[in-house]
Amino acid sequence: MKHWLFIFFICVGVHGWGQSDTLFEENPRKAVDIILGNLDKNIYGHALANRCLEQSQEFSDQLNNNYSQVHDFVKYFFMYTSLSWCYDDSTYLYNVQKHTSVYDSIMTSIERFSSPDSDELYLPFGFLYHSISNIKPEFMENSNWYSIVNQQLVPTISQEQLYESKTIKSCSILDMYPYNGYKEAYLVYTPEMISHSPDISNLHLRINLGNGFQDFNSVNNKILYDRLLDSTIGYLAIDFTKNDTLFHDTLTFYITTDIDEKILEKSTNWDYTSTWTASNGLEIKYGGLIGCGNGWKKFRRPIIIIPPYRPAIQPVAMVTYFNQFNIGGLLDELASRGYDVIFCKLNPGYESLEYSGDAIAEFIEWVNWKKWDDYPKEDWENVVMGFSMGGQISRYALKKLEKNHMDNGGKHHHTRLYVPFDSPHLGANIPMFSQSVYY
Repeated sequence: MKHWLFIFFICVGVHGWGQSDTLFEENPRKAVDIILGNLDKNIYGHALANRCLEQSQEFSDQLNNNYSQVHDFVKYFFMYTSLSWCYDDSTYLYNVQKHTSVYDSIMTSIERFSSPDSDELYLPFGFLYHSISNIKPEFMENSNWYSIVNQQLVPTISQEQLYESKTIKSCSILDMYPYNGYKEAYLVYTPEMISHSPDISNLHLRINLGNGFQDFNSVNNKILYDRLLDSTIGYLAIDFTKNDTLFHDTLTFYITTDIDEKILEKSTNWDYTSTWTASNGLEIKYGGLIGCGNGWKKFRRPIIIIPPYRPAIQPVAMVTYFNQFNIGGLLDELASRGYDVIFCKLNPGYESLEYSGDAIAEFIEWVNWKKWDDYPKEDWENVVMGFSMGGQISRYALKKLEKNHMDNGGKHHHTRLYVPFDSPHLGANIPMFSQSVYY
């Protein structure tokens, strides 16, 4: 009977309803608002569990007083989504945090702490603790307490008897891309991801990542932990005040899950990494493999590689990029043949084609200047390779330099070969349903 409102009121052809009385709405939220329009939010409060038609299993378990879950990112995300539908204003949960979605909150948090000058990984921590109302199970099992008027449920008993209070809670390290190559990470306190209902105050969090409980707040806001401890369980201790009473609770969550240790165990890496900044502010962290016979950190025969689009929620370590692109020893082979491999990691990696292309154009000019400064008696031209979106960024950069050279007498890009790989030169045909799911 968990989804009885959906089954009873929305499905076509329910007994007793004529064809003209059938309620059909493409927007399930609008349908639920019509059906439950006579329930009094002054009694049930801001949130009613029955507003959520597609409840996650963890959410349903907690409504049935089963709080035994060990949480991870997936469970947290679905709990967050289910909870957001429970509020009479479906955006309430997000508006309180001043963000449009949990995705935006995570991305903003990672951006705030990430630094292109280091290989350190910073991950936000998500926390939910909400008191909501739920129609009591004994009423869910029968239809004696309501009637139907104009497709709306109308209670025939006092609504003070109708509801029970439930607590929905979850927490997780918001590690959305575990295969990123980082052996350690900093868990960061992220205020916009600490979400609780208005009746909770004086919240105090303490967290245990395997080395004892520590205060976790805006002051002690970074805790270093080991990402290689696969499936290790962490603990969150909670103190808060509700209705002038002090409460204590504990939640458990996975510190790490599904880590690809084979990638992390590889010892090969770049000869060096460095950072360069374009005039538009975009920072490029580049890894270098020194070509055979070339000097330390000198450019002689550059091959510049631009990786694919990289959203903020998908941080990638430079060592992981090395292992991903050194398939079959490609990068090592290029270096052994005298090429200086220069692999560019754009920070951030999701900027527009024009913005990123402008930065890469300047970077190519800088590589040319440094190449001539390092080896003034030689004149090797570049090879530029771009993967997916990186291929389009590279193409834009080379076109810009070429046009400036032809029209305004600017310096030539001195690139003899451009190699796009899986790059959408005619645009990308992304089905509307995929765009909708991503949105």
